Amino acid sequence: MADLTLEHRVAILERQVKSLRRGQQQNSEWLDTVCSPLWKRLLWLAQGYRFYRVGRWYGKTEDLK
Repeated sequence: MADLTLEHRVAILERQVKSLRRGQQQNSEWLDTVCSPLWKRLLWLAQGYRFYRVGRWYGKTEDLK
């Protein structure tokens, strides 16, 4: 990292922010799922949803900006 241009440093920071946002979204979905009532979790399991993907109904987290 001896001689990085300003544009290159900004691009790196943008990728890091995107990664942090994606991680925060996944943690938020996981927390919503874990904190849901037991009867809801059992209903989701009976419907065939994967436990770690129920959370909020956003779809794929890769689409978030």
